[in-house]
Amino acid sequence: MENSYIVDLRSESEYKNGTIYGAINIPILNDKEREEVGYVYVNKSVCEAKKLGLRYAGYKLESIFEKISHEFSLNKNIIVFCARGGMRSFSVHNLFNSIGIKNYKLDKGYKGYRKFLRDKFPEILQKINFVVIHGKTGIGKTKVLNMLKNEGYPVIDLESAANHRSSFLGGVNLGEQNSQKQFESTVFHKVIEIVGNKRFSENEKINVFIEGESKRIGKIIIPEYIFSAMNHGIHICVDLPIDVRVKNLMEDYFKIDEDSLKRKDYEVRKNILDDFENNMFFLQKYSSKNDMQRYFSLFKEKNYEELAVSLIENYYDSKYINSMKKHEFKFNLEVSTIDEFLNEMKKIYDYV
Repeated sequence: MENSYIVDLRSESEYKNGTIYGAINIPILNDKEREEVGYVYVNKSVCEAKKLGLRYAGYKLESIFEKISHEFSLNKNIIVFCARGGMRSFSVHNLFNSIGIKNYKLDKGYKGYRKFLRDKFPEILQKINFVVIHGKTGIGKTKVLNMLKNEGYPVIDLESAANHRSSFLGGVNLGEQNSQKQFESTVFHKVIEIVGNKRFSENEKINVFIEGESKRIGKIIIPEYIFSAMNHGIHICVDLPIDVRVKNLMEDYFKIDEDSLKRKDYEVRKNILDDFENNMFFLQKYSSKNDMQRYFSLFKEKNYEELAVSLIENYYDSKYINSMKKHEFKFNLEVSTIDEFLNEMKKIYDYV
């Protein structure tokens, strides 16, 4: 869908629950209006519901026209859709075609897109061979994935797609997690981008870097077809010294606190620290009372470095060791720096 302007005409809550990757939301009926139209449809008549829907939609047509006509002037392919390809997209599609703004409508709407994704995704994954990077918390897997991506290597970043770092502190300072449907749409789009890249032969499997994950990333469940493809990939285990890992954790979770202090952005800092403290309670079922008291004491004293060391030694590493028993690693690496980590991944990519 390159050079396309994809318009989701559904309500804001429908859009938030999941949309086509890259789509922008211009509701023809917002949540409240949609509820009212639905009520009239059920309790009065179809005709009355259509009239009310047209009245609400009419208020928005000028704004919709301005946005769509601007993109049309840039030679974009205009694609509109609603839930099932019904009245919402049908009316906008026909109206704009009638005034010379050519556009396309997804016949079965978002529901049809979801079916296409579920049917097609497992098939497309057959063209990919995942190179799965494992390692203890804090070794910088996500950082190295981003560096590889910036250098042109094919990468799928599941944590970015989920908007979660895949640990009990994984949501700190990231805002709300993406929905399950949005996660799947984002990963699907990224896989399509890689498979469609002309630098790769159509007849060869493409090696793609991905971070080893458990079945869940926060509230997201990795679909079985993705998880299975990862399990059948090439597995690499990487380890770094604990001081480097602590430094990485400090950058991931606490640097924003220092930055907000420098800006005197105390409200931002308070929200981040509240978020962090709330997530800490997750540890209660895995930690002793004494350990929990120590964690909160270090947290309140802002002794973040010592807190990171304690979490690594008492929680993260033991959890990691148990999870790694199910994998057979083709490569086991010990590196000293992030740069060395990156260079080893490049060598392995060339080798496999």
